[in-house]
Amino acid sequence: NVLGNAYQALGDFTKAIAYYEQSLARNKLIYGDKPHPKISASLNNLGLAYNRLGDANKAIAYYEQSLAMSRLIYGDKPHPKIADSLGNLGVAYNALGDTNKAIAYYEQSLAMKKLIYGDKPHPDIADSLNNLGCAYEALGDANKAIAYYEQSLTMKKRICGDKPHPEIATSLGNLGS
Repeated sequence: NVLGNAYQALGDFTKAIAYYEQSLARNKLIYGDKPHPKISASLNNLGLAYNRLGDANKAIAYYEQSLAMSRLIYGDKPHPKIADSLGNLGVAYNALGDTNKAIAYYEQSLAMKKLIYGDKPHPDIADSLNNLGCAYEALGDANKAIAYYEQSLTMKKRICGDKPHPEIATSLGNLGS
C-alpha cells in the first residue's frame, strides 16, 4: 500500500492501482478468507484510486467490499474506517450524479463520526458537513446547503483558530457559491 499511496499522491492512479492490487493479493494470501483491516484498507485504496480516475462504478464496488469487511471486523460499534467507507460511497455516488444516494451515505457517515468524536470539533465531521452542503447545493436546495456549509465553517474555525487556513477559505468560498 505504501507504493500505491506514493503514486496516488503523485497523481499516477494507474500505477497506484497496480500496487494496490498487488497489496490486496498478498494480504489475501497472508490472511486468507478472514476479514482483516489490511485487506479492507487495500480495497478502500483501490476505490479511492478508481474514483480519482473517474471510474465511480468500480470505486463503488471496492468501497462496498471494504465497508462490508470493516463491518465484519468492527461489528456494530462506530468506527472511523466504517465512517470513511460510508463517506467514500457518498463521494462516488455524487460523482455518478446520484445525489440523493450520496446524501444518504453522507448522513450515515456524519452520524457515525458524531458518535465517534462526540461534541469535539473534528476535521472529519467538518468534511462530512461540507460534503452534505455540496450535495444539497447540487440539488438546488440553497438553504440546506448554506446550513451545512455554516456548520462546517464554524467547526473549521474552532479547529484552526484565528490563523488563516485553506480549509476555512474553502468553506467561505462554498458559502459564497
